[in-house]
Amino acid sequence: MADVYVHGGKEPASTALVIGAISHLPLISSLSVGCAADVVRDGETGVLLTDCLSVDGWVAAFRRMMSDSDRWGDYGINARIASERLDCDNTIENLISVIKNVGRTS
Repeated sequence: MADVYVHGGKEPASTALVIGAISHLPLISSLSVGCAADVVRDGETGVLLTDCLSVDGWVAAFRRMMSDSDRWGDYGINARIASERLDCDNTIENLISVIKNVGRTS
């Protein structure tokens, strides 16, 4: 059970934030985490940090999220909407097209 999905540190290949978004949770992360650019929109889906190593930044992010607790539901809905374009149903045709065109020249 969770109220907010938090992903800290650096993990460039992570898709874990998408899992938080699919779960309709507000998100806290920095751009040092994979998929943050896809699903974390500051003030819309949660709180986005600029520096993953800044203790003050994390404190400020948690304070902001706590002060926005009345918006968590909206953040979660917006996060899920942002993540929908990454759903299999929305990416499979593009993947199939890429695979079919591997090795072909224009």
